[in-house]
Amino acid sequence: MTLKKLALASALLCMLAVPAAHAQSAAKKELIAKLLVLQQAGIDNTARGIIEQQPMQMAAAAQKMIIQNVPEDKRQATAQAVDAELKKYVEAATPLIQASATKMAQVNMTPILDEKFTEEELRTLVSVLESPVLKKFQTMLPELTDKLLDKIIADARPGVDPYLNKTAANVRQILANASAGGASGAASGKAGTSKPAKK
Repeated sequence: MTLKKLALASALLCMLAVPAAHAQSAAKKELIAKLLVLQQAGIDNTARGIIEQQPMQMAAAAQKMIIQNVPEDKRQATAQAVDAELKKYVEAATPLIQASATKMAQVNMTPILDEKFTEEELRTLVSVLESPVLKKFQTMLPELTDKLLDKIIADARPGVDPYLNKTAANVRQILANASAGGASGAASGKAGTSKPAKK
């Protein structure tokens, strides 16, 4: 084969390779998009965790303030009002954070999956995730987890309860001592600032 013919053959091979590579790239993109759809439940769970984080912190802080500062006869109504505001936040924030989670998953996970997985590996992964057996197992996970949780609590309770009760008693004693000390200090302070009795 002459040098001219060799160069022509190489050029033809390159021309044929470009559409093949493009087709492979398109196939990978389609598989990655399908994989992200299959993982949407996990993405939604991540978003839900972000959504609930701030309201939980605010609820805990509000509960503490209600107990410390709000008269007892107004605590229930105050707690209900706080709860209503937190629910408004969740309703407003949920679609925004879920949309952001889906968008960020596509932007950030797509290039990583494209780099780390071959087309054949992606095809296998999609096939596994679409398996009816796997889907059945995933639908049973909440039930399995709840049952496991109940069994763990029942099995560990006899050993853990004494420590829990002791800790609760110690915490109550610490709070009681602090409250008594505060009351005694306040009484002493008042006595120290009172005017001396007239002789």
